[in-house]
Parts: sequence; structure tokens; C-alpha cells
Amino acid sequence: MRVLITRPAADTAAAHAALTAAGHTVTAHPLTESEPVADASLNLAAAQGFIATDPDGVRALADRVGVRTFPIYCDGPATAAAAHAAGFKTVINADGDAAAIARAVQRDLKPTGGALIYAASNTAPVNLSAMLANMGFSVRQVGLYAIKRARELPAALAEGLASGAYDAVALFTPDDARTFAVLVKQSGLETKTRNLIAGVAAPPVAAPLSALKFARVITARGAGPAEMGEALAAAEREARAAADAAADKADGERRERESSEQAAREQAARVQREAEDQARIAQEAAAREQAEREAAERQRQADAAAERAARQRDEQERATREAAAREAESRRNAERERIAREQAEQ
Repeated sequence: MRVLITRPAADTAAAHAALTAAGHTVTAHPLTESEPVADASLNLAAAQGFIATDPDGVRALADRVGVRTFPIYCDGPATAAAAHAAGFKTVINADGDAAAIARAVQRDLKPTGGALIYAASNTAPVNLSAMLANMGFSVRQVGLYAIKRARELPAALAEGLASGAYDAVALFTPDDARTFAVLVKQSGLETKTRNLIAGVAAPPVAAPLSALKFARVITARGAGPAEMGEALAAAEREARAAADAAADKADGERRERESSEQAAREQAARVQREAEDQARIAQEAAAREQAEREAAERQRQADAAAERAARQRDEQERATREAAAREAESRRNAERERIAREQAEQ
């Protein structure tokens, strides 16, 4: 899958490596950077542990304090890896959101053991501190770093969105998500995210994305880039399976449609043949009837001619007989006249 990441430059290498290891093609365009807050007040008196929810928080904390023996509670593998790299001895990966960190703290520490130092950005919400306070812990949330956001999308990123060069965007923090959403809308490219999968490291990261429409928004099972890579790979497999299923369905529907069309053509051909056969039979019957009528007419005419001939023969025979009778009568009359003359002469 072609994945876009917008992590700060300091975190890009780790995210790039983890996502590449999961089989993705990664393009990095940092949209945020962290800057230390110089006048942040950090008091370790009566403290018992640290909390960090971002690698930037770990680095800002490490720059300000030399203590590495306090346990540090982290939200996920990326933050935990930064804590190990900074030399902290006891790193607890809660592998989840603020509630997961609060549960891990409650499991391991007692409120009476001292305060917790939360190394946060200067704009971080206080929900984690509030959760721990409700559990009885004292939390000192310190804004050790500020998030510097890009003022506009880099030209290459904007071009990539416009041309459909990405299949997914991986967002690890609410600041990442908020900056991406704001700059995409500012650039008029919000319609270009509709075919993207948005991978988020935790549910709170998804909240700023509500201003955009995505093909899917998936939540990784952990806050680290490895978990993100696995989540996106799973989404890609699901998408491929869905596409294969859709293709199989379409192919089945096509075959069914072709079969139905073939059956319809065959039915139409049968109907046509039956109609032609019926027409032929009707024509043959009509021809036979015509032939029979003509034969009957010829027979009638022949019978009439024979009858006329018979009448003519009868008339001729009668005329012949009458002529013969007249001739015989004439001969008899002549004979009687002869006899009479002879007698008269004697």
C-alpha cells in the first residue's frame, strides 16, 4: 500500500522503517515539528514517575532532566522506543490511549508515592491528568514543547493527493490529524481523501478527521508505527479480499446474465422456429386446400364437359336414328309407290 506519513522529521525514520517492513511504500511529508518551551517550569520535588504520550515529549523531558531512574509511562512503542533511546531505565509501554496509561499507573504505583510529571505539549488536553486525579494521583502536566504546524501543504504532497498517489495516510497523534485535516481543507483537496484509508494510532486521533471523508478510518492496535503497518496491511488484505469478492460476484453476475441472455436467445429462436413451422404448416395446409379446390373445380369442369359430351352423343344418336327412320320410311313409301305404279300398269 502507498502510505503517506506526516510525522515530525525526528520521528520519520522510525515510522518509515516500520511501515516499509510491513510491506508498504512510504512517502514522508512532515507537517509538524516540535520546539522546546524555554520558560517551562519543571519541578521534580516529591515526584515518583514520568508520563509521555509522544516521542517529542520524551525528547523534551530528556533535554530538561538528568533523572533516568524514575519509571516513564508511554502510550505506545514509538514513545517507548524514544524513552529507551534517551536512557530511561524503566519504560512501561501502556500500548494504548490515555485510559490505558492511567490503568498502568494505577496498577504499578500508589498515589501516596509522589507526583507524576506529564511531559506534554503546551496544547495537550488534560483528560489524562483528570483521569489520574480521579484515581487520587497528583499530576504535574508541563508543556515542555510546542507544536509548530506547517502553514500549507508541501507542493509535492498536494500534487500527490490530487493525482491519487497515496492509498492511505498514517496519523499518530491528534496534532498530526488536526494539521493534516486543516491543511487539506485549506488547499481545497478535501474531495481527494475519499479514496484514502486513514490509519490512526488511537481513537482520539480520529476526532480531528471528522471534517474530511475517507474510504475507511481504521484504528491500529497500538500507538507504534509497527502496529500501524500491521493495521494498514490488514486493511489492504481486506480491501483486496473485498475487491476479489466483488470481482467474483461481478463475474458470477456476468456469467448468469450471459446465461440468461443465451437462454433468452435460444427461447426466442425456438419461438421463431415454432412460428416459422406454424406458418409453414399453415401455408402447406392452405396450399393443399387450394390444390384440392382447384382439383375439385377441374373435376367439376371435367364432369360437366363429360355430361355435355354425353348429351351431345345422345342427341347425335337420336338424330341419326330419326334420320334413319325417315330414310326407311321414305324407302317404304317409294316401294309402295312403285308397287302401286306397277299394279296400275297391269
